[in-house]
Amino acid sequence: MPCFSNSLVAFDTWLILKNMFSFKPCNFSKSLFVFGKIYVLSLLIFTLNRFIFFFRFAEPDLFSNQATELWEVMKLGFRFDTKIIIVLLLPLLALSILLTLIYTPGFQRLCQKIYYWYTIVLLSVTTFLLFVDQQYYTYFQSHFNGMIFGLVQDDTVAVLISMWKDHPVLRIVFVVVLFTITIHFILKQILKNLTENIHLKWYSNSAIALLSIFLIFSGIRGSYSTFPLEKDDLNISDHPFINYLASNAFFALHTTIEDRSRTIGDDMDNGKLLSSNGYNSIDEVLFDYYDNKKN
Repeated sequence: MPCFSNSLVAFDTWLILKNMFSFKPCNFSKSLFVFGKIYVLSLLIFTLNRFIFFFRFAEPDLFSNQATELWEVMKLGFRFDTKIIIVLLLPLLALSILLTLIYTPGFQRLCQKIYYWYTIVLLSVTTFLLFVDQQYYTYFQSHFNGMIFGLVQDDTVAVLISMWKDHPVLRIVFVVVLFTITIHFILKQILKNLTENIHLKWYSNSAIALLSIFLIFSGIRGSYSTFPLEKDDLNISDHPFINYLASNAFFALHTTIEDRSRTIGDDMDNGKLLSSNGYNSIDEVLFDYYDNKKN
């Protein structure tokens, strides 16, 4: 009898684990639909920001004079936005894979909460950063660049006071809060799909999974040519503003940090810094800067 009882316990344990970890591709398809909707919502925010950026800063005759280049830059901007958005949403993709392997009502509810909080925080921060990038452009005529490190290294209190005086901080915060409330209601509707049951044939699930994986990797790469999408691809026009229009705050910040990390060693070595910029001494730098000899 004890042996029979132990066998029953082992069998029950096996059934529980089987139900929890059984492969359910329909859950992956279901979560991919949710992933796709969150991607579309994110893309709308990035695209809206690009249109606001254009109407705020473009010259009045730019649209009529360079309409063809503007169309090309919008398509390029879509690729840069997609690259950034998919990278930011990769944790949700990992969660989708877990949802395929682990299936319990409790884990479903947990996934739904993680989806919600990760997305609401991500899109709120995204909206705020896109607005800050626009205000940055009003001063430096550029997306985030190396000057941002100078701002951070300056007197923090003085920088914050200057921001409060020179920028509509309260209006930006108000708009971000309004966006967050709107996103909250949209996400509530989107995330209902995580708990809804869908029934698809195995070949439908396979096709959805393969197509989605192909599109996700294509989006991250941003290109079907030899090289992936990179900073040099932004130079499509002689007009600087059109090139700025293709980029976005996240990509600009990413390339700025990359450039900073590559040169930070040289920053600590004055000799390397001088020689890399074509100077032999600090006197030559001062001569160029002041246009005369200074002590």
